[in-house]
Amino acid sequence: RRELVHRQVAEALEAICAGDPGPRIGELAWHWVAASAPTDVSKAIEYCRLAGDAALDALAGDEAVRWYTDALRLLDRDANPAEGTRLQLLVCLGEAQRQAGDAAHRETLLDAANLAARLGDRGALVRAALTNYRGWHSIPGKVDVERVEALEAALAEVGPGKTPERARLLKQLAVELSYSGD
Repeated sequence: RRELVHRQVAEALEAICAGDPGPRIGELAWHWVAASAPTDVSKAIEYCRLAGDAALDALAGDEAVRWYTDALRLLDRDANPAEGTRLQLLVCLGEAQRQAGDAAHRETLLDAANLAARLGDRGALVRAALTNYRGWHSIPGKVDVERVEALEAALAEVGPGKTPERARLLKQLAVELSYSGD
């Protein structure tokens, strides 16, 4: 009964918002998550992603982490989870974790980079590698081999052309290799 009431509220909010939820995106996401049955998980996932995006834009990293985590949890309940959706949510979650100061961002973004490489998604691979950076080397006195691998994979995808993303990737790689002796 509770799920039905949440669904009715979510549908009423959708009707009121007429396709532009604006600041009510969090309400919509919350009601769709509470109402989600196996048939409408994708709608709840999309609203969670949108709420997470809005929270990231508002520099509310902790809130964004919650929404992206909810979306990934819902994706695990989906009968046919789309790996592309998982990839995008992982990159967003990693960015939110980094913004919130959560050290878990490193693992999340490395997972995203590995999934992007496996799926052949150049854009997501580059975004995951570039997002996995806090402005200095990862491990004082050591080389973070996993980050170096992600950066090198992204560089291989970008190619040798002179592009801004290649320059940023090379800069991050140089920082990560500062303790390599190379």
